[in-house]
Amino acid sequence: MNVTVDITRIDYWEFNKFAMTTIPKYRTNFIINIIAIPVSSFVILLLMKLPFYYVLVSSVILGIISDMLLIYFMKKSIMKIPDGREGFLGKHVIEIRSDGLSETTSVNEGLHLWKGIRSIHQNEKYIFIFIDNLMAHIIPKRSFSSLKDAEDFYNLAIKYWEENK
Repeated sequence: MNVTVDITRIDYWEFNKFAMTTIPKYRTNFIINIIAIPVSSFVILLLMKLPFYYVLVSSVILGIISDMLLIYFMKKSIMKIPDGREGFLGKHVIEIRSDGLSETTSVNEGLHLWKGIRSIHQNEKYIFIFIDNLMAHIIPKRSFSSLKDAEDFYNLAIKYWEENK
């Protein structure tokens, strides 16, 4: 079973959001980053013996602003990925085979054996087949002719993966 996908910057951003909010290691790091600035600013301002109300309000405002900037700059860096990054963005043919997951692009061909696949996840819009802790094949469900086809693809991948762990 195979599917041809066209990976865009938005797909890559969606993958990063998925990893930050779902994968335990990255979710923990993301939460620490989200909490670190408000907490550290709270402590620093408190040590400066400023009024508690000022410290609390300032820390919350600094936290919100810094968190928004963190996410903004992450997305901005992803959106700067050049169109010409062949093999990264653009057309990929992903095939599920009994021996592994095959990927073909304009610049490479590869086979990831099922025992080398770390995990397989899906959400409303994507199937993610992780080949490393933070590297995955991004498979937009819009690439399938129907949601049933996407579900069949996902189920077949899960079946082969579980049989070959």
